[in-house]
Amino acid sequence: MNKKVWSIIIIILNIVGIVCFVYYAIPYLTQDVTVANPDAMVPMQKWDAGGMALTIGLVPLAVVNVLAMIFVGKEKIKMPLRVLFLIPCILCLGIVAHYWISDLGNAGEGKGTSSSIPIVNVKLELKDSSEVQYGTIYEDGSVEVINEAVAVDDAEVYVADVNNFSAKTENGKVVNTLISNVVTDSEGNEFKADGELSNLLQIIAETVEHDILEAKIFKDGQMYYLAVQTNVNWQSPCDFYQYEPSAGKISYLNSWDNMNVLGVASAK
Repeated sequence: MNKKVWSIIIIILNIVGIVCFVYYAIPYLTQDVTVANPDAMVPMQKWDAGGMALTIGLVPLAVVNVLAMIFVGKEKIKMPLRVLFLIPCILCLGIVAHYWISDLGNAGEGKGTSSSIPIVNVKLELKDSSEVQYGTIYEDGSVEVINEAVAVDDAEVYVADVNNFSAKTENGKVVNTLISNVVTDSEGNEFKADGELSNLLQIIAETVEHDILEAKIFKDGQMYYLAVQTNVNWQSPCDFYQYEPSAGKISYLNSWDNMNVLGVASAK
């Protein structure tokens, strides 16, 4: 294979690598929380899938970038400029490092950064052991573990169970429909939700893209927080949202596996 053909192959591989890098970097950098394949064995939000794809693609991208630096335009381009071929893999390395450092931070104690704004304190219970934990969720989605109990028992609590929602699959996505407005309060009393609570149930049905097993609604002052247990391939993750009536939509904050949310209190 002559040098010209070899250079063309390397250039094509670099173009493919850069296109893939941009394709997966965009959802990560924009923190896209859309779940592209909700019925997958391990459903992932687009930003998370992008970070994982960039991790896997870092080595092959670095290889083709180095090959381009060594072989492409060897006689015409001087060495200082040839280093520019490495820019894509350097950028990819930076994103991958951020992905894993921030992910490890959230998986461990998840310390909030100085630029993060605390949103809400939560009281969590591990389903298997009934162990109780406390934490603070920050605006960027990170969680800081609190090693002592905090007051989280003043919020009003309403529960809508699996009988409130009907799910069907359309175009490969789970679509929920609200079929009942009857909820249960913290005293075990059932009543028909109306007003803002009824609107919120409808928004939950329209937003969540998995079978809903339970939606626990916490009303703390004028703010609402939601702990939604869903059915995802025999797993039951708990997705946690914030709802501000003036915004008219729910905002994803965090998710836990094998946990119940027992109480919340605004941290602002």
